[in-house]
Amino acid sequence: MSEAADIFPKRYWIILICFLLLITRQGLFMMHSGALGWDGYYYLMQVKSILDPGPMQAPDYSMIYAWLLAFRMLIPDDVTAYQWGVAGLSGLFALGAFRLLSFYTHKVSDWLLLASLLLFSPTLLFLTVQFPKNLLGLALLLFLQDGLMRRNWITAVLLLIACFFAHRLSAGLGLFLFIAHLLFRGMRLPKWMLIGTLGLIVAGSFLLPGIFHFSDLERFQGSLAWDFQPLEMIYGWESEALSYWWGAEVWILYITGLCLFAFTVPRMIYKWNPGEGPDWRYVFVLFFLVIPIWEVQPGSMGYRFFLSFLLLMVPAVSMVMVRFPGWLTVSLTVLLLGASTMSWQFYRVKQYDPPYETFKRLSQKIEAHPEAGKASLIIAHKGLAEVIIYQTDLDALNWVPEYKIAPQKVWRVVTEVQPMDFNEYLSPDERQYTKLSPNHTLIREDHWNAFLSAAREANDKKVLAKVKRGLNPDKVRPAFLVKGRPEHE
Repeated sequence: MSEAADIFPKRYWIILICFLLLITRQGLFMMHSGALGWDGYYYLMQVKSILDPGPMQAPDYSMIYAWLLAFRMLIPDDVTAYQWGVAGLSGLFALGAFRLLSFYTHKVSDWLLLASLLLFSPTLLFLTVQFPKNLLGLALLLFLQDGLMRRNWITAVLLLIACFFAHRLSAGLGLFLFIAHLLFRGMRLPKWMLIGTLGLIVAGSFLLPGIFHFSDLERFQGSLAWDFQPLEMIYGWESEALSYWWGAEVWILYITGLCLFAFTVPRMIYKWNPGEGPDWRYVFVLFFLVIPIWEVQPGSMGYRFFLSFLLLMVPAVSMVMVRFPGWLTVSLTVLLLGASTMSWQFYRVKQYDPPYETFKRLSQKIEAHPEAGKASLIIAHKGLAEVIIYQTDLDALNWVPEYKIAPQKVWRVVTEVQPMDFNEYLSPDERQYTKLSPNHTLIREDHWNAFLSAAREANDKKVLAKVKRGLNPDKVRPAFLVKGRPEHE
């Protein structure tokens, strides 16, 4: 293995071009397509509340808000600033991948291969749009692994803290990498640094909302299933939503990952040379993410795990290819660069993003409603609730509130259930609902509860199926989402 450079290798132009191409393509794509992802308006709502007087809408100390706020300071339009902010995260991930690869090689052909993998990757584009906070954590995880490989402990400590303030997944994986390197590489960390780091992490996890906490283990409840990830991911979407390019990437990276696991175990049993391939601790992180015990349905925790595995496999592939002949690396690079001109087209806003324009119109109607417009809380499904908060002065939630509030002060946006269903089970005095769209109805929460009770008492399976099928929040907000946040009156 050649001597690693202090910052980045001299042939920085490969990194610079890939960095600029990624950010430009992702940013322009989001602007022209209107892609914002399911959490887009949540982040817009949060950044807006930071800039406005008063407390943050949902107190959260994640680093993602500092990142997005920096772009908002540069770009006056909220939506445009957000789109370019999350596009910048793909560039940050690329920098982390190049930095880690530079520990193994300085060959131009190897760097070009990594650049082509990043430019081709549909998974990177999908995570950029749908899970920017997750992407920030993965980018910092790459920098952390690089710092640990170089035994730069001060940098590693700072990056471990950053991982905790970025995303819960990067916090857990980063802690594993840090401890594994500390125990198995014969390095000693000064006691004051170790105690200080652990103290800061523990204090932050208990006191600051949005940071990894033991209550986050509740997320694992109901998340276990013997799912075969590639098939579950491919068939989890409608067949036309998952393109050929993304399907090809899923299978290639998954099979490559299995081969990597198979070769890593004997390398651990016998003599292991750090220059011969990805570090075994990094491979164990990949293995954890892809263990076939997680439920892999769109939006589930296992689904995010598998997406994270796919993206972390991108730099892993480039590390593996260091040992292969140069002609094979060049051929693969040319193929990927050609495919990258088409692979980004897999993303279809209608399949992956909520209908935000419809949500905006619904928000205006709710605000103009004589009673709901003065409500203390609007309960609405994910996506719509965030648009209501962003577009109006109303408070909204996509959960049943865990705090006490009079049902008469709460209104709800119901989907699927039709007026004839309400009329069947509500008294004339309770039929105070407003049709907002063919699929959305506005009703007071106490009347909704009365409707549900009557339908359940009558065991009306048809109506109850509509309630279940629709996007109608029925669960109380869990503890891991309210940790450290002030109670409502």
